[in-house]
Amino acid sequence: MIGSRSEESGFMEAVQEKRAHRPDILFIPRLSREWMAAAIQAANVVVLAANGEGSPITILEAMSHKKPWLATPEYSEAKTQLGGFTCEWRNLKDYLQALKDHPQWCDELGVVGFEHWRQHHSWPVAVQGWVDLIEYEKLRNPLVFDINQVSRMARIRGELFGVLPEESREPFHEPTLYLGEVAGVDPQTLAAAYNGSLELVRLVEIAQVLTERGELSGVAALYRAWIEHSDSHLRFAALYNLGTVLEGTGDTEGARQAYAGALNFNPKFEMARIALMRLQ
Repeated sequence: MIGSRSEESGFMEAVQEKRAHRPDILFIPRLSREWMAAAIQAANVVVLAANGEGSPITILEAMSHKKPWLATPEYSEAKTQLGGFTCEWRNLKDYLQALKDHPQWCDELGVVGFEHWRQHHSWPVAVQGWVDLIEYEKLRNPLVFDINQVSRMARIRGELFGVLPEESREPFHEPTLYLGEVAGVDPQTLAAAYNGSLELVRLVEIAQVLTERGELSGVAALYRAWIEHSDSHLRFAALYNLGTVLEGTGDTEGARQAYAGALNFNPKFEMARIALMRLQ
């Protein structure tokens, strides 16, 4: 346990009294920045337990060190992060025990969290975000979750719930819905897009809105999610659209794969054939 002494009267005394009966807990009252980083690196899991938090950097620091995290629900920004879970105070012990017994989950959560941090919170991304705000008055790389990482989180959660006591299983805040808050798409429509149940016409309409805003990474993520989860016979059209988006971002190899995928679904789709030939 690491932290600074609170100025609230009686608080530290109460904490010390509780800790006196827990010899397994080591309390370190203050650490320098370098030692704090070393402590996080040495940890198996980083826990943020608080009665009120907005957007603390503790979780981001954990993600940058490839460490899984747990946070109490008062951490309101948890739904914008990957690599950890929120749980009530009373359930922290059960979650920690489960992660201790299954270190492979810690490793995988650490990788998922690190990739999300690298894509959206690392210094180069943060600096570019400020540049975009100054030059374009908006972020050109909005917070869009990688559907594959979200799927990994969901799988780990399912495995975790399989060993947790039933009373400790808590709702999982589906992070993919956060795209709706960023892009102005209502959560129900977005959820339908991500599970593949949305009509292609509506999907294209949403993609067009995002494209006009310059949020091409969001468009690509949306198409990929729909293609992966839909059983529509029109997936070849979505793959072609994905190819045009990727081509527009300079991802030539990704565009080739999308066009080839469209042809695989519909060998007579000449627009995809012409596009693929153009990129050869």
